[in-house]
Amino acid sequence: MFTSDSLLAKEVATRNLVNETANEIQVEIQSLLLPLVGKKIIKVTPYRTATKKLKELLAPIQERLRKNKFRLVFEWGYGHTVYAVLDTTYQSGEYSCNYVKRDIYICSLDNDTLKSEWRETEPGRTDYTVEEITKTREEIKHLEAKVSALKSQIREFTR
Repeated sequence: MFTSDSLLAKEVATRNLVNETANEIQVEIQSLLLPLVGKKIIKVTPYRTATKKLKELLAPIQERLRKNKFRLVFEWGYGHTVYAVLDTTYQSGEYSCNYVKRDIYICSLDNDTLKSEWRETEPGRTDYTVEEITKTREEIKHLEAKVSALKSQIREFTR
C-alpha cells in the first residue's frame, strides 16, 4: 500500500518536483492556448489528436520536459476536457524505477473547439516532507486497526 520507508525520501522529493513542474506547465500551456480560443484544436483521423498548429505550439514544451526526464502525454479523450499526464521516475533498485505521475487539467472543449471558460484547479502541493508522510501513515494504520476492531464487534451483522 505504501512506498517502503527506505524509498520514501526519493518519492517525496520526486512528488514535490512533479507537482512543481505540473503547476508551471499548466499555466504555460494554458497561456499558449489563449489565442486559439474559439478555434478547432482537435482533429479526428480516425482517432482524436491535436491539430498541426497545436502540436507546433506544444513541441518546445515537450522537448524541454523530455530533456529533464519528464514525459507529458495528452489525453484528448471524447469528453469536453483535455488533460495531460506528467510523469517521471526515481530509481528504486539497481535495475528498477518507480513512476510518479500527476494529471493536469489543460482546457475545456465544445466538441473539438477550445472554449473560453476553463475550470479553476488547485495547484499541486510542493512542500511534502518525509516526516509528514510518516506521521500520516502511522495515523492511517492506527485508524485501520480501530475500524477492524469495530467491525469484529459486529461481524455477525455484516455481510
